[in-house]
Amino acid sequence: IASVSRVLLDPDSVLGPIAAQAAGRTGSLETSSHVSGWPWVAILGFALAALALVGLARARRAARGLSPRYDAPGRPPQSDWDQLSAGEDPTDVGPAQQT
Repeated sequence: IASVSRVLLDPDSVLGPIAAQAAGRTGSLETSSHVSGWPWVAILGFALAALALVGLARARRAARGLSPRYDAPGRPPQSDWDQLSAGEDPTDVGPAQQT
């Protein structure tokens, strides 16, 4: 947002050093420029991304996860890491059936 704001406030100061570098010079060249609508589109995109981030943060607090009713009956819930520590492979589905 700071970079886009800098272009919106003074586009000539941003373009001058770029023009000097393209011409093989150091410093800045005097330029004349105007701002199109694209910096405003960029700021709108940043604003929408910020709103989405805030919305996701609020949704994460509201949705705590699944309730225990979705756990397998008769077995205490364990993470895959706990199963590996106990010597079980959580990805092992048993012997493959031959056809």
